[in-house]
Amino acid sequence: MERAPQARRGVPAPKTRVPSIPADLVGRRRLLDSLWWDSAPDGRVALVTGAAGAGKTTLVALWLEQRRSEQELAVAWVSLNPQDDEVHALWSAVLVALEQCGAWSDTPPLHDLEAPRRSVGQGFLAQLVDAIESAAVPVCLVLDDLHVLRDRAALDSIDALLRSLPKRFELVLSARFTPDLAVARLQVEGRLVRVTAPDLAFTREEVGALLHRHGLQVCPEDLTALHRRTEGWAAGLALAVSSMGRRADVHRFIEEFAGDDRTMADYLVGEVLRQLEPDVVDFLLAASICDDVDHDLAVAVTGRPDAARLLDEVEHANVLVTRAAGHDTTYRYHAMLREYLQAELARRDPGLVPVLHRRAAGRLAARGEPLRALEHAVAAADPGLVRDVVAREGLRLVWTGSASRVRRALARARRAGLVDPVLGLVEAVAALDAGDTAALADVEHTLAVLPPSAVADPAWALMATLVRARIALWNGEVAAAVELVGEVDRPLDPDLRLYADGVRAAVRLSSGDQDAEELLTDVVARARAMGRRGQVVSGLAQLTVAAGARADTVEVVARAREVLDHADRLGLGGGPHGATAHVALGWAGYLRADDEMAATGLAEAVALIDAGVCEPATELAARTLAAVLDADAAPAVAADRLRAAWGTDRPLAAWRALAAIVPQTELRLALGLGRRVAAERIVSATAARLGEGAETVLLRAAQALDRGRPDVAERHVRPVLAGSLPAVNGVTSVSAHLLGATAWERQGGRVRAHRALVDALAEAEPLGLARPFLDSGPEVLALLDDGIGRFGRHEAFVALLRSRRVAHEAPGPQNLTARELELLAELPTLGTNEEIAAALVVSVNTVKTHLRSIYRKLGVSTRREAMLAARRRGLV
Repeated sequence: MERAPQARRGVPAPKTRVPSIPADLVGRRRLLDSLWWDSAPDGRVALVTGAAGAGKTTLVALWLEQRRSEQELAVAWVSLNPQDDEVHALWSAVLVALEQCGAWSDTPPLHDLEAPRRSVGQGFLAQLVDAIESAAVPVCLVLDDLHVLRDRAALDSIDALLRSLPKRFELVLSARFTPDLAVARLQVEGRLVRVTAPDLAFTREEVGALLHRHGLQVCPEDLTALHRRTEGWAAGLALAVSSMGRRADVHRFIEEFAGDDRTMADYLVGEVLRQLEPDVVDFLLAASICDDVDHDLAVAVTGRPDAARLLDEVEHANVLVTRAAGHDTTYRYHAMLREYLQAELARRDPGLVPVLHRRAAGRLAARGEPLRALEHAVAAADPGLVRDVVAREGLRLVWTGSASRVRRALARARRAGLVDPVLGLVEAVAALDAGDTAALADVEHTLAVLPPSAVADPAWALMATLVRARIALWNGEVAAAVELVGEVDRPLDPDLRLYADGVRAAVRLSSGDQDAEELLTDVVARARAMGRRGQVVSGLAQLTVAAGARADTVEVVARAREVLDHADRLGLGGGPHGATAHVALGWAGYLRADDEMAATGLAEAVALIDAGVCEPATELAARTLAAVLDADAAPAVAADRLRAAWGTDRPLAAWRALAAIVPQTELRLALGLGRRVAAERIVSATAARLGEGAETVLLRAAQALDRGRPDVAERHVRPVLAGSLPAVNGVTSVSAHLLGATAWERQGGRVRAHRALVDALAEAEPLGLARPFLDSGPEVLALLDDGIGRFGRHEAFVALLRSRRVAHEAPGPQNLTARELELLAELPTLGTNEEIAAALVVSVNTVKTHLRSIYRKLGVSTRREAMLAARRRGLV
């Protein structure tokens, strides 16, 4: 079976190896029986909690080994550490472990599934569940040392899995304490098995069996004393047994082996280390600065050419140092031992700690591991070394999927006082790409207080200009961004050149330069060739906006889905590019008169906006879409919301095209509500924003129609129809043809009206624009009905328009979309919005959006009323 290399996800092999069972292990039948499933339904969870060294890992490994000897079971194991305390690292390891577990006879269906970045989306979760349920044998996933996860997003991602447990799937969670997860429901349903610290503690008889297995004979009193003083703590007993084997006076050792849990841990670790040769202890202390240490790195850090022999000896001596799975030369300290050693090292020789980190950074950089090198350089508090790594590799790391770890390292450097323009600039690039406005504010402050001479290198001076331009664009200050960015002719590093061209293209697009698409397309092509996947997503998001500026819904949908596909595989779907793509899909749905697409796109975008990960211009686009979607049901409210959203100082940025589309809806609402003064304000504001172009002329024509002057309206739109007054996008052009058709129809020019309608169809069909026809008034809708059979190649598109018209005009249940009907069927279950979202594999925001739409269409205001109305109409 084909396997994806672990390096593909950046997950080291030791993380996904099922631990081996020690040959001298004391089997404890009572614990194995407590874990065994009874007749619980599919989708089960085992939670094993206890203090460090309580024997959790060994118990789970033994339990699974015995189960696999009796039944087919594929086991995916992940040993967690603090580096996994974020969504992307956690799920990268999970996906690698699942691929290796052997549950599929061919290439696993999750082979190409990429770990999410900020949160587990419904799309990712659905693919994961489908993949697991397609396995040839039941699958068991073990997350060992779960207590290292403190990040709320990482824990929420596990909660998401708990809410949608696949069939024939078992999840085993091992942690020092009960994690902050929603497991109560599983316990009520009989799908949760717990093993806690009291369960894990060795009984007196088990302690006796342990000593006997190691050939140690003690009197009953000493056995009782050892059991009482260790409280049956597995790690304490293991350390005691290891020490007792080298002691002549076992009775005295047991007598001195005393203290509470914390004291016991300090005593045990210290006692074991003191029994080692001093040079071995020094070696372990020095090597403890590394998460995982291999022979080569150990030699570089400790200066010991015999590092390989020492690592092998301490591993065989069971000093809580284990050989990494699949890597004979890589070792991993027990977390408690490593923490103790690091604290002891800092106490003994604090000046040595940065020296050791500096050695590790140098060696890792030399062998092509810049990310780990950066982290050690930051720990060394060496500004020159940090700057060197960031200057050479920073941009590449950001754009190749390591942005979150780079940001964490640079944030630590900044907090430690390592203020350097190069670090600030790379951190700003990463923060902007992640939509982290809080981090961006800190970086902006750092850059603001730097003197102009701080960036002496011309390349980095250019980088500073680009970052400032990108920040200006983020804040909607398009003119300032244009002023900052110009052509760059001198040779640049390929990554800096790529970033420079990407920023220039974004600025040009925001200023209304349609030629920016050509540069953007080139940027994306180069980013693909260079393997800069993050830059690919950024460029594709900009191209999606460019398609939206032309109101080409066909291209918008294709590009937005490509953005989300790439972003999800990179774990970037929850960032600003994902928000952009969802908003774009929402607007495409609106312009296509596809209510479900519009509502879903809006709901997904709002979820990201609420998380604070989008640019102000994207938020404006989402707020505007929310208003126009309610225009038919609540025109006065929608009109007020549009006016509030589009104040004179609102940033247009890359959503400039909305300034051409929104006024048409605003004016239609104002005229329908009889707000003539407001209508005049809308026309004036559009003229000030876009000039006396096609958009403003179209609004004046609509005013003339409202006043009963179709002849004046026709004269207004004539230059637009002739092409002498170009429109910002296709919506304006199509709307102008439809207004012309209305004007001629009212003047008795049926033939010219039909011709104008055909011209509108010819422009609208390739772009997928249905909304202008539905909003154009009764004359156009009548012309569509009367012209059936005379529209030639546009007949199919006309049929689509008429079906969308029926869906929008018809009252009652036939106006409910397929997704709304599906959600309606869930209401009688009395599930929460979260539970309904999990059942339908959508976000909670999507459920809320559809519920509001259902209430509006059924004329109700509560869930109970909706259920009653649905039953009366035979919908449920």
